[in-house]
Amino acid sequence: MALSVGFISRQRVSRLRDRLLNLRLFRKILIANTALVALGTVLGYWLTGHLAERSDAGWTILVGVSSVGVSLLLNSVILRAALSAIEPLRETVEQVRQGNPAARASRPLFGDPDLRRLGDTLNALLDTVQLQQQQLETQLRRVQALSGAVIRAQEQERQRIARELHDEASQALTAIIVGHRVIEQLTDVETIKRKSGELRDLTADTLDALHRLIIELRPSLLEERGLLPALRWYAGEYGERFGVKPELLTAGFEERLPREIETALFRIVQEALTNVARHAQAQHVCIRLLRRPGQIEASIDDDGCGFIVDRNGAGAAPPPGLGLLGMQERAALVGGRCEVRSAPGRGTRIVVSIPE
Repeated sequence: MALSVGFISRQRVSRLRDRLLNLRLFRKILIANTALVALGTVLGYWLTGHLAERSDAGWTILVGVSSVGVSLLLNSVILRAALSAIEPLRETVEQVRQGNPAARASRPLFGDPDLRRLGDTLNALLDTVQLQQQQLETQLRRVQALSGAVIRAQEQERQRIARELHDEASQALTAIIVGHRVIEQLTDVETIKRKSGELRDLTADTLDALHRLIIELRPSLLEERGLLPALRWYAGEYGERFGVKPELLTAGFEERLPREIETALFRIVQEALTNVARHAQAQHVCIRLLRRPGQIEASIDDDGCGFIVDRNGAGAAPPPGLGLLGMQERAALVGGRCEVRSAPGRGTRIVVSIPE
């Protein structure tokens, strides 16, 4: 029986201790201060009763109770004012937890300085988190836009390749087939020789067209000899096809660049020149490449018609800007950036900066 009573007593003590520990900080401090004041009052009463010659018990008890009440009231007011910053902190954290990132802790007029600083720190942290979240959302939208632009650019490139194969290779091969059928029906040796020569020339032209298309897709010169020889070759091919040979100026390229940077720069220049041929109506194009310690800079300038550039660096007026977004994406993939500067009637400049 005694063991049972002792066990129950321990349980009650444990529950009481848990309740006290789970109390809010204000109530803990208030209870502790009140207990101290009460203890001091009791001790004072005891000392007064033993030391005083004349003692009025009722008056002494009233004074003691009043002292406890006044102490309780004063402690409550003072502590609530001192700890007034805790409740805003709790409410702010709760609102953020429920999905309100704009919640901020208020700064009470009275309160503990450390708690006010804690509230300021919490607000600054929430400001930083909200700013980073906005930046991430902006970056996500940009990545989504670039991804869509890249997909559309890939589809356009596939359509272009399909058109070139149809316009050049397909028609030429059809002509070769028809020519062979004609030769099969001929009996004159000289006519057969002449027709065979025409078919041979047509076959050679078709092979050249296919070879040029293959090189545009992945120039072997870029793999074997590097960026500058590949750009010189492409500038020559570009001049023959469009009548405007780009000027190529370089400095600081004693050694080859990393392969991914060479590929990115070649594709950016290729896309820029393609845009010039399609939209700029330019008479002069200049490609500049400069290699500095830790930095590679490139620019493609033309004196064409230009266009309006929006705040994202894409074309706000025709051309629609898919190629420009593709260039920016290629630069970003190697840790660089690509800027577009243009105005109607004042040409266009593409500026690329890539760390090495």
